[in-house]
Amino acid sequence: MSRALLAAAAVCLTSAAAPAQTLVVRNNHEMPYRGPVQIAVLLPDGRYEGPDGTVAEVRGGVARLVTSLPAGAGAAFARRGPVGGPPAFRDGPLSVAPGAGGRIALRWAGRELGALDL
Repeated sequence: MSRALLAAAAVCLTSAAAPAQTLVVRNNHEMPYRGPVQIAVLLPDGRYEGPDGTVAEVRGGVARLVTSLPAGAGAAFARRGPVGGPPAFRDGPLSVAPGAGGRIALRWAGRELGALDL
């Protein structure tokens, strides 16, 4: 995942580890959030399941999941077992990163795709 996307997710969401190997993700903002989340955690590697069958994966101290949270809401993901097989969440070909002059650089498979100027 790109650093800009990770930074946006970190601003929108926080996590905490509860004693029963639970990943808690919370949207601390006044607007809903739907999308990928990648955050550092102090949890054992494994497969974590949340509401509505949502799955989170923890590998090497990093939790990855795709979630949908209303404003001010949170979700708890309980550990259901070890991680099985190859990573369920992988970086894709699209990357977004800060560019020159405040622009946002877009790349596809390492090739420059364009830039956003806000």
